[in-house]
Amino acid sequence: MKNKTIDNIAGFDSDENELMIMDGFDDCISGVVERFGQNPIVCYDREKAISQLQSEGMELDEAEEYFMFNQMGELPPWGHGLVIPRHVSCL
Repeated sequence: MKNKTIDNIAGFDSDENELMIMDGFDDCISGVVERFGQNPIVCYDREKAISQLQSEGMELDEAEEYFMFNQMGELPPWGHGLVIPRHVSCL
């Protein structure tokens, strides 16, 4: 993961917000989460990220392990984003 600025994610202007993203996983972005008194953070779709890892040649168990330790392990409060599992409803 790198500290990159994207021009616009979910209406967040890069001139006003520095958003942390996972390189190569732009298609897995669900949106941006705002937190009181803290910078907004990018939210990812877990299943899309795992599917992308599988499309790059990983088996399901490898993709889940990689995702858990190399991507989720870098997410807040230690890293740079949030993940929403598909079975979670925001309604």
